Amino acid sequence: MYYGMKKIIISIIVVLTTMTLLAQSQVENNAGTANDNTQNKQNYESVVYRLFPTQNIWTFLKLNTRNGKLWQVQWSTEANKRFETNLSLIPLVDTQEEVNE
Repeated sequence: MYYGMKKIIISIIVVLTTMTLLAQSQVENNAGTANDNTQNKQNYESVVYRLFPTQNIWTFLKLNTRNGKLWQVQWSTEANKRFETNLSLIPLVDTQEEVNE
């Protein structure tokens, strides 16, 4: 009976230690993500064009943040397979109202 109790206590210690280590790891990861997002947002304040990923790893959407114009960008390791296609060239604001986001 003593051996069974010892086995249970050791199991509980192992489980609690594992949970504590995983929780600390997640807190550190979340803290880094929050700081990175804040820093990235600050760097984007003066950027006119932004690329957004799509489900296709080779295709991005390029947005002009001043007026809302939109392009599809096809990326490739081979130069002859790269291209950019217009999706919406109609500005969503007048030229006088364009501002950096």
